[in-house]
Amino acid sequence: MYIIVSILGAASFIRTISIIYSIIQEIKLKREGAKEFLTLNSILLIATCVAIYVTSIFEVLYIQKTQFDVITITGLVLYIFSMFILVLVISGLGGFWSMKVLIASKHVLKVKGIYKYFKHPNYFLNVIPEMIGIGLIAKSFYSTPMLFILLLIILFYRVKKETALMRSVFPEY
Repeated sequence: MYIIVSILGAASFIRTISIIYSIIQEIKLKREGAKEFLTLNSILLIATCVAIYVTSIFEVLYIQKTQFDVITITGLVLYIFSMFILVLVISGLGGFWSMKVLIASKHVLKVKGIYKYFKHPNYFLNVIPEMIGIGLIAKSFYSTPMLFILLLIILFYRVKKETALMRSVFPEY
């Protein structure tokens, strides 16, 4: 159980660092005139992800007394994959990456690297595998399924609206 709590603690720390980095990026972009869209959606998305982390840790400590096994390893592999994608996404977007939907005046449409193959790699290859991974690591089978359904609703709404927004700014999108 302590190994799993340690893994979840490390994952929480990594995600906290990305949130701090996102806030720094958001401040910088807004100072440069970026406009924010889908504000409530961003808050709900972040809150749902945090809830998955918190409830997963709670379930490990107080409900499941989870042991390290093949399910945990599967979750860890998914989580590591999702963090690899996050690094690709952040490095690909550079100064334009944020957890919020921001369009800057100097915004450039990315069509190379991972963006050549996926329009929304951060959502489909980072957020979704990360949250599944966290749920599997913790075996949080009570809270994660319900929260994950909520997450999917939030994400699919976001992708639909963000795609329309990107098409309005970048006709070639």
